[in-house]
Amino acid sequence: MDLRQLALVGAAGAALVLGAACPAEACRCVDRTAKEYFASADGVFTGEVTAQRTADGRRLAVVKVLREYKDRKKVIDGVTGVDTADSPGSCGVRFKDHATYVFYVKEDANGMTRTSTCSGTRPIPKAKAEAEADKTQPPLVLASTGGLINTRL
Repeated sequence: MDLRQLALVGAAGAALVLGAACPAEACRCVDRTAKEYFASADGVFTGEVTAQRTADGRRLAVVKVLREYKDRKKVIDGVTGVDTADSPGSCGVRFKDHATYVFYVKEDANGMTRTSTCSGTRPIPKAKAEAEADKTQPPLVLASTGGLINTRL
């Protein structure tokens, strides 16, 4: 092996080592309106995260449903489960226990209810602030939370 080949192999090895040490690329979502989030979701509801657990890179939240806006068939006694990636870098939602959220969810091929930061799921206070900042569309008043969410319906 000549010096050029040796240098190339060394550079490739260094790139692998340095690449492994670099953090994964952050989640990138396409900016959409609440109306677009609503239209693309299988279910839309507000709810309070009452418990959660993580396993195998996934986070499962137990959610007490406060109000449904789009048909969901997986709510049993006012409670449902919502799955997301455990890492924000993988677009997972970092739920906080006892916090309220607007959930935009999809049902996967296995019947699991899933969400992500790219689906539009966000805490109620953030959704309320976004609605109040956008005066071009009428907001939907959420009686269950006293907040405003701009669904642009």
